[in-house]
This record gives sequence, structure tokens and C-alpha cells, in this order.
Amino acid sequence: MRRFALLYFGITFILLLIIFTLNYKFQIDSNRNLAIAKMKNFSFQIATNIINLQMKNETPNCSVIMSKKSHYKFMLLDKQGKKINGDKIDNEGLIIKDSSPLGHLGVWTIVVEDSNFNALKQSILYKNIAAFWLAYFVLALLGYYLIKLLLKPTKEARERIDRFVKDTTHELNTPITALLMCTDESSLQNPKTLERIKISAQRVSELYKDLTYIFLEDRGSRTIYLVGLKELIEQQMSYFSLLASKKRLTLSCKLDSTAIQIDKDDFKRLFSNLLSNSIKYNKKGGSIKITLKSGTLTITDSGIGIEQKEIKNIFKRYYRATDESGGFGLGLSIVQEICKRYNIDLKVQSKPGVRTIFRLDFHTY
Repeated sequence: MRRFALLYFGITFILLLIIFTLNYKFQIDSNRNLAIAKMKNFSFQIATNIINLQMKNETPNCSVIMSKKSHYKFMLLDKQGKKINGDKIDNEGLIIKDSSPLGHLGVWTIVVEDSNFNALKQSILYKNIAAFWLAYFVLALLGYYLIKLLLKPTKEARERIDRFVKDTTHELNTPITALLMCTDESSLQNPKTLERIKISAQRVSELYKDLTYIFLEDRGSRTIYLVGLKELIEQQMSYFSLLASKKRLTLSCKLDSTAIQIDKDDFKRLFSNLLSNSIKYNKKGGSIKITLKSGTLTITDSGIGIEQKEIKNIFKRYYRATDESGGFGLGLSIVQEICKRYNIDLKVQSKPGVRTIFRLDFHTY
């Protein structure tokens, strides 16, 4: 970001400097040409007066009187370039020489000086400098805002990756620690120890499957055929019953025979993520009811619930309802992807603090 900002500010400075330098030169040239045109008109008036005085037989040394007052200084010169009459020329302003009198009254050259032109140049310079820094300041602010806006997705992605790595470490640490604690030979004969090993191993397997599904999904092959959902759910329930018992949850199932065209592993992943969420976000001593009837799978839990405004966010990758329950925020994202793949209609109803219902409508056979 720092290098990009320096590059942007540097290029902006150089481009603005070129633009305002060219604009300054253009303004100076334009004002010089305009001033010269006005000075020539002033000189023409003097030459006209000289010719008129010549016609009136005035003496060569007479004063040339202008009909109008002007801020210009002028001086009349003879054929040798010596001063005949007029003001003192300081050579500090813009000067022109006009030979239009053609020797009338002995005047061969009119020198006109615009002493205000240097002040005008200085004024234009100051205005351009002020406009340059104002433009650079505005573009710098705009650039800073755009840089932050453009880099915001990168920053958010980096934060998600950092959080993901931390969550992965945390999620894997619990089952791995449990497995290591159960490796003592004396405790392997204990049924509870074997139960903990089974739960921990299954948890590691679930984490691995979720991660590979999200990040390596295009590399896997799928076998889609007619699958009986009742049998698959019953196979999964043995593991989830152990998890539910740890939280003193009541699991109840009412399953009718239902068959759909789907990859068996995809359905297992779909069901396990929904049921894992129902267990994870449930209250201690709560309940979960699973119903499969007429091609519709319904999972109802007595958990913390979801605010109505948050329902649209729960399927976003890395989104988590609360930091207290852990997880990666991948489960419902996976559920939604599988539902889209197999054209499964997924609906969510929830009442905060009371219940949440996930309903899936399948195309049955």
C-alpha cells in the first residue's frame, strides 16, 4: 500500500506540474499578445496625433498630447534614436517599438512600455501555484480514499485468512489434544475413552472434509445415483448422538423412506453440517427434532436462534453467528453450495432465543 501510494502521489505531482506549467505559459503568452495588441493601438493613437499636428504646421518640438489618459509610458525618438519627448522608459515592463510616424514632426519611432505586465505575470504565477497545490491536495485526498477502497477487499481477505488460520489451529487443537490424552494403554480399555477417541477422530475427519470441499472441490469426482436418505441419516446419527449427549441434548428422529439422486458424500456433508450447527448453537438440555417426510427434511432445534436481518448472512463463507462456539464459518456455506448444485430448495425460519428450523425440499423418486 505504501509503495502504491508513493507511486500514485509521485505521478500525480509530475502530471499536475506539467499541466500547470503549460497552462502558465499559455496564460502568459495569451496576456502578452493581448497587451501587445493594446499597446499597438495606443501607439497608433500617438502616431495619428503626430500626423494631425504635422498637418497643422506645428513645430517639431511640440508636445504630443493624448486624448485619453493611460497607464502606458511612451517615448518619441528621432531618426538617430535620440529622445524627442515623452516618459522615461525603465525597461522593466513589456516594451514595443512602432515606426508608423514615418518622420512626421521628426518622430521616427514610438517606444511604448506596459509597466504593469510584470505584476500581471507575477499574479498569474501565484494563482497557478495556488491552483496547483489545491488540485494536488484534492487529488491526494481522492487518491487516498480510492486506495483504501481498492485495498479494502485485500485487507478483509487478509484478516479472514488470519482468522481462518487461528480458527483452524483452535479447532484442530481440541480433538488432537483429546486423542493424545487417550493414548495411554491403561485407559484404552475404558469405554468412555474409546468414545472420546471416536468423537475426536470424527471431528478431525469432518474438519478435513470441510476444508477439502471448500478449497479442493473441483478436484474431487462425484458419483450421483439414487440414494436412500433414511439409511444415510441413521448412519450419521450414531456419531451425533455422542455429541448431543455431551451437551445433554435430546435428539428425536421421525424418518420416512425417501430416495433422491445425489452423491452420497455430498448428502452426508450437507446433513452433518446442518446437524452440527443445531448442536453447536443449542442450549444445554435443549432438543433437536429431525423429520423426513414427503421429500422434505426438517431439522428443528431449541437453540439461540437467528435475528431476521442476519438470516441472509449465515450462508456467507466465514460468517459466524457468535465467536463463542468456534468453527470456521464454512458449514452453512457448504450447505448452500450443495443445495444449489442439486436444486434443493432450502428455507430457514428462526425466532431468537426460541428455535431455528432448516427445511430442505428434495426432488424425490
